[in-house]
Amino acid sequence: MLQMFLKLPYGNEASISVTFSRWHRTWLPLATVLLVVVGGCTAAIDPPPPDQTTQEKKSDPTPKLGNEKTEPLQARVKEERPPDSLAQVETNEAVARGGNVYREHCSNCHGVDGDGKGKVAQDLRTKPLDFTKGVYKFRSTPSGDLPTDDDLFRTISEGIPGTAMDSYKGLPKTDLRALVMYLKTLSPRFLKRPPGTPIVFPPAHLPTQEAVTRGLQVYRQMQCSACHGDEARGNGPLAQELTDPTGTPIRPADLTTKSLKSGQGPQAIYRTIMTGLDGTPMPSYGDSLDPEEGWDLALYIFSLAQPRDTH
Repeated sequence: MLQMFLKLPYGNEASISVTFSRWHRTWLPLATVLLVVVGGCTAAIDPPPPDQTTQEKKSDPTPKLGNEKTEPLQARVKEERPPDSLAQVETNEAVARGGNVYREHCSNCHGVDGDGKGKVAQDLRTKPLDFTKGVYKFRSTPSGDLPTDDDLFRTISEGIPGTAMDSYKGLPKTDLRALVMYLKTLSPRFLKRPPGTPIVFPPAHLPTQEAVTRGLQVYRQMQCSACHGDEARGNGPLAQELTDPTGTPIRPADLTTKSLKSGQGPQAIYRTIMTGLDGTPMPSYGDSLDPEEGWDLALYIFSLAQPRDTH
């Protein structure tokens, strides 16, 4: 084919063919490489226009937080937040109701904040309780433990004889229960631990003379006369030296009166003996006496009770 186009004399075809073959093998790959290099340089010199989105991102690295972003997020969080349970709603309502009862009936003595510093507190012989400390005398739980709701309800409804703490049995029970819930919000102790487990009350004993006699022996054995006196009138040799944790003088109870602060009857006396009166020098004998001895002592003290001469 090449020979026909070039019209070369016979004999030179082989030389021309060899020369063409050498050129093809040497210069054709080199030409291909040059084309690639030139094309690449042209692309580098004149790059395509940048993407508009990329350019905006480079010029403004700080993301925009418009309402179109935050509002859907807030709505989504609000939807995912679980609603308050019915029990929690009822608790909040009861606490609010109890707060109203407290401010109306309790704040004059115990103070607006429950710290025992009400308007008339200084005029009272028995100082009002400081609810913020969470220390209660009258409980069915062991010494050092928090009282139960029923303990608080009992004290509020029955009052404390011999003090300015009146009975509030005339109020609706729902108000008294709400007041109990509110009182527990005044002390952080109720947030840190649950109430104690009430002690077990064994079956009541009959106030026989034998039980009373055994109770007198327990009274002497436990040295109750050191504070309460030999005749249990609250005039023992240590009576003048006793104070509460704040240093305020406190007198032992006169056990010959029916108006015992912890309540009436042998069971109330037994409860006080076995749990003590927290915040006072009266200890718990729950670890020192067995239930039989506790009942005998309670029956002896109950036998001493007599009306105080008011004339």
